[in-house]
Amino acid sequence: MLGPISTLAAFGVALRRNESWRRWGTYSLAAAVVAVALVAVEFAFLMPRSPLYPLHVGGLFERADFGRHHAWYVAFGYRLFRR
Repeated sequence: MLGPISTLAAFGVALRRNESWRRWGTYSLAAAVVAVALVAVEFAFLMPRSPLYPLHVGGLFERADFGRHHAWYVAFGYRLFRR
């Protein structure tokens, strides 16, 4: 999970240096922050000793993280295709 998050952060910093890609850099950095939050919540709900574990919604947050990850690829691919 660290690979995609660190890649998003590094990619966001690199894109923010270019004026025409600055918004996508900001989007990438925001996606990295959301990913960290989702992973933290996901682990809080998936750890068997956690008081939140009996709610059985850890998989929901896992799927939300999965969707967030692929939404970045779709949005970025659309941006490249549109050009």
